[in-house]
Amino acid sequence: MSTKAKRELEKCSDPLERLRLQCLSRGSSGIKGLGRRLLVQTLWKGLVESHWKEDWFFAHQFLNGANPTLIRRCTEIPPNMSVTEETVEASLEGGASLSLEMERGNMFVVDYRLLDDLPANTVNRKQNYLTAPLVLLHLNSNDQLLPVAIQLKQSPALRCGNTSQLSHGAPCLQAVGTSFPFHSGAQLLISDGGILMKYTAVGGPALLEFLRRASASLTYRDLCLPDDIRGRGLDSIPGYYYRDDGLRLWEIIHRYVGGVVGHYYRGDDDLIRDLELQSWINEIIVFGRLGDEDKGFPKSFTSVSDLTYFVTMVIFNASAQHAAVNDAQLDYFGWMPNAPVGLRNPPPTCRGRCSERSLLDSFPDVKTTVHGLATVYLLSKRPAHFVPLGGSQEQHFTEIVPTETAGRFRDDLKGLSCDIRGRNVGMTMPYVYLDPATVEDSVAR
Repeated sequence: MSTKAKRELEKCSDPLERLRLQCLSRGSSGIKGLGRRLLVQTLWKGLVESHWKEDWFFAHQFLNGANPTLIRRCTEIPPNMSVTEETVEASLEGGASLSLEMERGNMFVVDYRLLDDLPANTVNRKQNYLTAPLVLLHLNSNDQLLPVAIQLKQSPALRCGNTSQLSHGAPCLQAVGTSFPFHSGAQLLISDGGILMKYTAVGGPALLEFLRRASASLTYRDLCLPDDIRGRGLDSIPGYYYRDDGLRLWEIIHRYVGGVVGHYYRGDDDLIRDLELQSWINEIIVFGRLGDEDKGFPKSFTSVSDLTYFVTMVIFNASAQHAAVNDAQLDYFGWMPNAPVGLRNPPPTCRGRCSERSLLDSFPDVKTTVHGLATVYLLSKRPAHFVPLGGSQEQHFTEIVPTETAGRFRDDLKGLSCDIRGRNVGMTMPYVYLDPATVEDSVAR
């Protein structure tokens, strides 16, 4: 970097402009050169750069990356996915059949149907492109999850087939899949001039329709981690640290809420007679969920256990779940080729047509990428007044029982944090996002 450029960078306080200057000062060509220009320093540093094209890392992100909530066990091939025994035969070890591996519980699927037929955005006067892929994955005898087929459209006409090098097409999938975890900073992201609206392929006219579809498909079970894990059939898949840490954290929160709620409501009758509480939950469903009848949300509370479960869900999603999908963004998306915010060219229609040149031509331009990187940087950055889960100094209770319950809650959180940090020692890619010490007390602060 020249002396003049350094002085210009030192004077710049705006994070977007600083990132732009850093990117433009790093020359070089090709994907490695592009990555050096657009690399933000993250927890993983060179790991994502080294492994982003490898199948195991591609699959790893569905379990422990920034969006670990879409993968589910596959008991039958989706009717719109053009996959047969012959398609994946070479990818299944030991001559195992697809039907047998599904019966054994070793097949998994990720479905981006919410993106189907959305009109892709125009970014910097350049038409972008979207895919709505289906991904089929296999858990092998070494407990390693690997992709075996990707279909880039919901229509079975566009299929990439089986693969040992399939993840070279992964940017097409990452471009759509990695836009999902943005859940905060509405003005920064989804206002008319927001970054998602202006600089991503799923922005523009597609964004509001995508959000409408996502909201319409959301169920109460989706928000309750134990039910969500069971519903997706992921109770036992190894190496799913989002599940392991999340369920322990859910149980700690549930125990805390149960202790407090049980102190104020000694029985179900007390709760049923609390008209303010019943009006509160009814208002949430009528105005927040527009009266959804079939999504499982409670319209009233008939038992103390129902209330305890609901409040646990609220606390978990406002703290832990937000941390899981928000805080991982920079670590995985800081290496731009692993997660471009859009595609400037149509995705390939068959296997073997991708080259480094075609990928470079499809990646977003520097300006677009800078805005994407700056966004995940700002979203993932710890706030100046960070308060860890359970660490609020506000005195909500004066009675002995709730105060003691809150103390046990903090002790339980410290114990889980210690366990997570102990497990992570020696791991190549430790899972850190649900460590209570790093989970913010509430996203609403």
